[in-house]
Amino acid sequence: MNDDRRDRVPSARDDTAALATHNPLLERATVREMVEETWRKFLTFAASGSQALGRDIILRFDEKVARQAASMSAGDAAIFTNLVEDERNRIFDEYTSSPEALKRRLGVGAPVETRTHASNDLGNLAVRTAVRATVWETIISLFRLFR
Repeated sequence: MNDDRRDRVPSARDDTAALATHNPLLERATVREMVEETWRKFLTFAASGSQALGRDIILRFDEKVARQAASMSAGDAAIFTNLVEDERNRIFDEYTSSPEALKRRLGVGAPVETRTHASNDLGNLAVRTAVRATVWETIISLFRLFR
């Protein structure tokens, strides 16, 4: 399903989030901006070769999401975490499909002289590995949070 159609087909979570306009964190546009800003920072550090700083950015984002969810009612926290995961999955799919297109859209990096194909593959592998690891860490921490 393409992103345009996904945005046009409302889900039950979207309906609930739209009704809860009192909290901007429950709006998809706000969550999308949070996720995109985190990816913008992450890709900037990953492109400069600092994988540790990139991983730290993702971990701090996970902690921020957990703190914000903990400060909400159980229902709002579930909506919020679902929105965050939906947006993370959307941007990860976009990255998997075309890393360079995502970087251009987010305004990450300046035009760089051509690199060897092997270095791009290693960089992309490092980003994918870090993101997958933090997604699973987030899911596990959310389960702990709502136990």
